[in-house]
Amino acid sequence: MANYLYFTWLVLTWTCIISVSSLTPKVIKEIKLWEKGGAGEVAEFRIPLLIQVPTGDLLAFSEARKYSGADAGAKFIAMRRSTDGGANWGPNAFLLNDYFSVSDGTNLGTITVDHENNKLILIHTFCIHSSTVCVNGTGEKPAGIYMLTSSDWGYSWSKPVNLADKNPILKDIHYNPGPGYGIQKKYAPHKGRLVSCGQGRTALFCLLSDDGGVTWQKGSGLQNIPQTGTMQTGDFEPGEVQVIELKNGTLLINARNERSFHCNCRIQAL
Repeated sequence: MANYLYFTWLVLTWTCIISVSSLTPKVIKEIKLWEKGGAGEVAEFRIPLLIQVPTGDLLAFSEARKYSGADAGAKFIAMRRSTDGGANWGPNAFLLNDYFSVSDGTNLGTITVDHENNKLILIHTFCIHSSTVCVNGTGEKPAGIYMLTSSDWGYSWSKPVNLADKNPILKDIHYNPGPGYGIQKKYAPHKGRLVSCGQGRTALFCLLSDDGGVTWQKGSGLQNIPQTGTMQTGDFEPGEVQVIELKNGTLLINARNERSFHCNCRIQAL
């Protein structure tokens, strides 16, 4: 199989988290971007994402959970924009509505700036916690990994595209992207590649695109240990994840240590 589909996980480390009580950040200004029961009478806003686009604008996204704070359930994808570095924010916009009777619904997600093609790519999932099809008020929609794109830095968005339409390997796989931001590699090897990492049922893995997000491939995974059976406290299970690129072109992932493997700390891998 082609080498470009794979990452090699060279180094695995555990990073202790500094106690919050030992930090003394200075809050200059606090702005509440979303409040439950406000716009759209949403029960709860969860999973915030933040990105700066090349114009300098800041875009904030979140799951607007309609009925409860549960991961499964009906949702909107909400977005707000700041044109002055976060001092002020525009009105709330709902980019996607997965309908009110859906049994599972949409989950965020990663937001990526594609600098080479001047567009934004928002990857999210639909019905990832339950069956292969979720029933809603307009019929059925396949479960899977979906993508929204914007060519005007978030002022308008495409309709959701199922990534499995171009790559059947991505059909019916469990994948929770991020939550956070994806990256476009700035350095060799594979300069220009788009990378979105997330958690599967038995491994952490990344989705890779070398054609501006038209098609996506599944990279190799950082496997859970053990691979079968019910995970227990102390087992190795990398969870929610953020990826960055180092100046030598190596990718570094920083993931939640779901089962406190060795310590109550983060998992890092190259």
